Amino acid sequence: MMRLLLSQKSRGQLFDYLKEKYHVNTDKELSIKMQIPLGTLQKFKLGIFYIPSKIVLSDIKNLEIINSKE
Repeated sequence: MMRLLLSQKSRGQLFDYLKEKYHVNTDKELSIKMQIPLGTLQKFKLGIFYIPSKIVLSDIKNLEIINSKE
């Protein structure tokens, strides 16, 4: 599975979009809806972990990908 490292601005856009999509307000609620541990979600958001490509939706345009891994 491809994993992506996004720029800080792109990560912000992605997580704002995901919160709207899942109709939640907090990271904790988003982690529950997405069935991802809160700590892992926060590490995705901070750029510590690469984000799995299945989370990065094609609906969002102009995301800046810094790096990718298989």
